[in-house]
Amino acid sequence: MYRSRLDFPPVHEPSENCVTATGLLVVRLPHLNFDPEGRGAFPAHPPCHEDVCYAGIDRMAWFDVDESLIQGVLPHELALLREQIKEANSDPSGVQVCQDFTVASALLSFSNRSQRRNEMIVVRSPELSKLKGSVELLETSVSWLGQDVVLLGGWSVVRDWLFDGRGARSGMVGLLNEFGLVAASWAVDEVISGYLAAIERGEAEELPDSSYDFISVEIGRLEVDRGAME
Repeated sequence: MYRSRLDFPPVHEPSENCVTATGLLVVRLPHLNFDPEGRGAFPAHPPCHEDVCYAGIDRMAWFDVDESLIQGVLPHELALLREQIKEANSDPSGVQVCQDFTVASALLSFSNRSQRRNEMIVVRSPELSKLKGSVELLETSVSWLGQDVVLLGGWSVVRDWLFDGRGARSGMVGLLNEFGLVAASWAVDEVISGYLAAIERGEAEELPDSSYDFISVEIGRLEVDRGAME
């Protein structure tokens, strides 16, 4: 099995030094968040504004693992781990988190075996945790980057509208931080209101169903080396 060279999992029993999160994802690095062939919902170019690239949840999660599975080069034991993640996320959210650091680390190591194209992120959302449960992470191992605005069961409004759509020319871009995410909680409502107004004007994609909800998802980067020293 491909194993991480890191010898600790930052997932622990609850304690005063831990934070609660929904789970982990292996995603593309912001500047490599694209598929040159533009297949499916994947962008053909990285979602960036000048030198700021989108660093949210919608970054081709598990893409290089799934591509290797399709090509028949994914080791059997890793294919089983990937299948376990899918089975554990049989809800309508469209988000497939892993709640086992060792598993996520093994899949990250394989994904980066020839080139570092992926990283492990932490996602935290009360709405997602109601569907999936939660994990405890060492507080010192997580650097929170900001908030993504997500249509539950759909897509990231930040990526699809503020980076890839006509919203990129709106004043809403000024609400994003250096990670291409919403920095303040009050600004989440501003983004949602702006997106709904854009739909009314025909400047954004229609919502697929009136039952779809907007949620805020906190995104964190796992500072594994720093956490290992705690």
